[in-house]
Amino acid sequence: MERRLTSAVQALLAQAGGNEAQQQESQEMRRTYLGEDRYVAYPRAEGYIRRMKALLDAPRVMRPNNLIIVGETNNGKTSVVTSFINRHAAPVDDPEEPAARIPALYVLLRSDTDEDRLYHWILDALMAPYKEKDRNDKKYRMIAELFERLSIRMLVLDEFHHISAATGARQRRCLNTVKTLSSGLQIPIVAMAIPQVFTLLESDPQIDNRFEALALPRWNDLREFRQFLAGLEMDLPLLNASNLSDATLARRIFDLSEGLIGEAIKLIKRVGTEAVGAEERITLEAINALNPVGVAGRNDEARRLLYAHVPGGKDAP
Repeated sequence: MERRLTSAVQALLAQAGGNEAQQQESQEMRRTYLGEDRYVAYPRAEGYIRRMKALLDAPRVMRPNNLIIVGETNNGKTSVVTSFINRHAAPVDDPEEPAARIPALYVLLRSDTDEDRLYHWILDALMAPYKEKDRNDKKYRMIAELFERLSIRMLVLDEFHHISAATGARQRRCLNTVKTLSSGLQIPIVAMAIPQVFTLLESDPQIDNRFEALALPRWNDLREFRQFLAGLEMDLPLLNASNLSDATLARRIFDLSEGLIGEAIKLIKRVGTEAVGAEERITLEAINALNPVGVAGRNDEARRLLYAHVPGGKDAP
């Protein structure tokens, strides 16, 4: 059966022949490609991307609909939103316009997010000069002006759960700022967060009402996971087919990744990089040769090795 490969992988494999120097160059290029971030399409993620596209294209209203994508760490939240931005909301540089158009602005929140810092990080993302001591109403007006000038129609807030680190009045002010940005600018907000964000949402009924939660759960259906792996293999620059969707191989990857997309991709990258210039495919034997440890037991294994000589073993401090 003919292998289905992405155009980028086809181009890389087309350069894999030649003399020894050319082969080595090709191998380095393919290892580099394997190490890059990648999005693998699957039905749930594609459905969420369509939802975001509909929000982006919706007319401005006084109270826009907002979405929050909720999933465990390393389960593909950011890659889904990044794929949406790359496909539908990438910056557009029009020579006839005084400034580029930025359909969606991506902002990464940090662990010390509060009202002041939220304004600062939005202005940083806009590469706008500001004075930290300025009043927040002045920063808001600056943001509003820049959003209008740059035709920004959506605000994307990654790691939204970091607002939880603020306490009491600081947290309430930060959530009020989120509401102000959405209603005042008349644009939808798409946020990403881990499941602990539900406690934050429930602390403010208005915020809870304004954000529709979309779940990115772990894989629990091996059949669907095998389809995901088949899609992932299309983007692997290896000379030979790995048949990742084979039941036995897929089950091993599923068990080691514990159903987390990021963990599955990380494992495939690691084994695939080793395979370049060698077997040129991913095998069950190659995976087992790395002595991989599942997510839950990874740190336990490291502790065991570090404290093997200490009485009490892994329970040592």
